[in-house]
Amino acid sequence: MDIRLSAPASTRDKRRFGRAAWHELRIYAASHPLALLFSEVVRRFGPVVRIPVLGAVVNDPQVARELLEDEHGFSKTGPGSMGVVITQVMGEYALFNMRGESHRVLRAQLSDLFARAYLDRLDAAVLHPAVEALRLELEAGARVDLVGFVHVLTGGLMCHMLGIDARDERTSLEMWQLGEELVSILRLSTRRLSEQQVTERQAVLERLVAYMRAAYDSSATPDSLIQRLRALGLPFDQIKGVTASLFLAGTQTVSTALPRLAALLVDSAEVSRVREHRALLPLAIDEGLRLTVPTPIMLRSVEVDSVVLGHRFRRGSRVMIHTYNLLKHPGWFPRPRRFDIDRRVDRRVRNLWFGAGAHFCIGYTLAHRQLRAVVTGLLDLPQPVRIARRRYARGVFIPAYSLLEVELPR
Repeated sequence: MDIRLSAPASTRDKRRFGRAAWHELRIYAASHPLALLFSEVVRRFGPVVRIPVLGAVVNDPQVARELLEDEHGFSKTGPGSMGVVITQVMGEYALFNMRGESHRVLRAQLSDLFARAYLDRLDAAVLHPAVEALRLELEAGARVDLVGFVHVLTGGLMCHMLGIDARDERTSLEMWQLGEELVSILRLSTRRLSEQQVTERQAVLERLVAYMRAAYDSSATPDSLIQRLRALGLPFDQIKGVTASLFLAGTQTVSTALPRLAALLVDSAEVSRVREHRALLPLAIDEGLRLTVPTPIMLRSVEVDSVVLGHRFRRGSRVMIHTYNLLKHPGWFPRPRRFDIDRRVDRRVRNLWFGAGAHFCIGYTLAHRQLRAVVTGLLDLPQPVRIARRRYARGVFIPAYSLLEVELPR
């Protein structure tokens, strides 16, 4: 039975969907007000807009997918791309700054880490106990900050995956904070880091590397990512680059998206529908990820002169794939600011918020698993939670809440 319903049109429904959109807009305005203004203006100038310093800004989803799937013409490692910055801090073997055969081989070696059997073990060891503790705390009448909760959860989850000993919440939170410090320096115009910036980021990275070295030298966690890579014959200098990049993505993506997804469900009152029809949950997660945009910007360097759907790109230039604008495109996503879990997304742009092509997010299934586990825990409560208090994060790389306290109605 198809449980999708036609979109509501009453004044009350418009008000609640408008409330959800308003809070999302305020999140972006708080994090980077000038970047928000830039995004809203540049989107109106067409599918591809050329801007000095920044490069060619891509606002069209189909153009973006063509670029992302053309690894030969558009590189993630060339001048102006994020790969340059990653190489400066993490070295040349960091997954996200790799390409070609070496990148494909490494991804294949890592693929079983995100297979269903391994994710089921993560569920049992990390996700289920954390979600159960959250549920019990809320049922006991406590008010819980979902932002703090997910910071500890993602930090602890990455520690478990890497084989790092995280015996308490303090270590898990420190792991998340390390990831936040590593990305805090990035800006839209960043092409390279200065020597001082590299030194500062590497000092942060070394704090993480100390934990990695202990996990590398230990035989207590043979199933961990670090020990798996060691068993494949990779030296530690290469392992630290790979695991650091996965760690960075793993701690930042879900920790920003989950509180925003929870707020969207509550603000729009769609939480009641999803509680009643659990088959809507995957659709709600996908729609939430479209709105929250886990990766607001993707950068590429043009390797060869190219023409993509009528748009010319010259070798040596920089391309900024503006994911935020792609996913607000009214032609592909009608009423783009609305949290619409009935939305039917064209397969050509489905999951574009996780990239496309050779660098499609390797942790896609893990991110979905985390979001589904926590949201399911909230849905299993006797009543839908209410938002008691919220704050928007300021000056962060990925727009987020700094506080989102929820509780059960009394």
